[in-house]
Amino acid sequence: MKVKKFKLIYLVSIVLLTCLLFAFLPLNFFSSWAADEAKQGEVALANGIFSIDVVNHEGKLIYDNTPGVFNNEVAHIYDWKDVDKFVFNINTEGYNPPIKYDADRQPYYDVSIIIDYVNGYKEKAQWESQHRVHFEGLEKFSTTVRGTDSHLTLATKFKPEFEINKGVSATEGGTIKTAKEWGIYKFTLSINDALTQSDFIIIEPTKVIYNSPQTKMQITTSDTSLRTAYLFTLINEEEYRYIDKSKLVWHAKGQTQDGKLYAYSKNDTTKPEFADMLFLYENPEQTGVTFKFDDDGKYGKWEIWCEYQAEDSNIILESEHTNLETKVKFNYIYIILISIGVALIAISITVGIGIYHKKKEKVY
Repeated sequence: MKVKKFKLIYLVSIVLLTCLLFAFLPLNFFSSWAADEAKQGEVALANGIFSIDVVNHEGKLIYDNTPGVFNNEVAHIYDWKDVDKFVFNINTEGYNPPIKYDADRQPYYDVSIIIDYVNGYKEKAQWESQHRVHFEGLEKFSTTVRGTDSHLTLATKFKPEFEINKGVSATEGGTIKTAKEWGIYKFTLSINDALTQSDFIIIEPTKVIYNSPQTKMQITTSDTSLRTAYLFTLINEEEYRYIDKSKLVWHAKGQTQDGKLYAYSKNDTTKPEFADMLFLYENPEQTGVTFKFDDDGKYGKWEIWCEYQAEDSNIILESEHTNLETKVKFNYIYIILISIGVALIAISITVGIGIYHKKKEKVY
């Protein structure tokens, strides 16, 4: 009987301790815990007003991100290959943004998402205004809601999306500015000019590549003349799709028919491999997963290849070298001769008509 009483005391004590524990927990403990679980895939922002879903290519939330710091602020780091888009969520429940009134004294709310972006690595990028692009008032990311407390409808009626591989562009002062693909993003929600900023979102390119670029070539035409040009692409482009494209560089060198040695660009001639060579172009485009080679009419034998070297890496992955010979094509000469012939015939006809009219005038 004593044993049973002893066990009963223990049981009652456990129940009492449990009740006390629940009594001292905040009322919103479990709801807060559930909300935190639900928001693991979101970038958590001030006041819970503004959050961002990071979505993969299958349309699912990405729950894992690497925490970091950029510009002395919280950053969330994702791999570019994993991210398809950002979805913006606005929840003003419990928040009273400033109200504007129209000419009829009806309340309304101007809402927009401001985009700031720098194409750079978190270790080196500079966030000062002269280094970043800024987009404000873009139609896709702006709306106006009207009526008393109409801001509460934003949670369901205004969920714009930013597709990172399409990005956004605008022309300013004759210059096109773009925010897309990998880099550092920051978004600001503006409701009647009351601002709520996001944390930084850093999208990182793929750095580690295991296979050298494998190239293929097809014959095409020059962008500036009737000459033949050569378009190079990657066979294993999928492996290189999410790299920093500026790190995949194409090179060409060759000897023209008059015996002169040429590099493709002026910048190449600063490297030992191209020392003492002339160059075809001052500042051509020679990075990315595609490359169009045009000899600029300097016919000869050429060698073309590309190299990939990731940021802060000493490893260079080099493609096989493609050898080709450029020369004047028969059809090119033929077109020139036809053009000259047509011009001579036209001149002859014009002169003939002129002589005929003069003779006719003398007869009269």
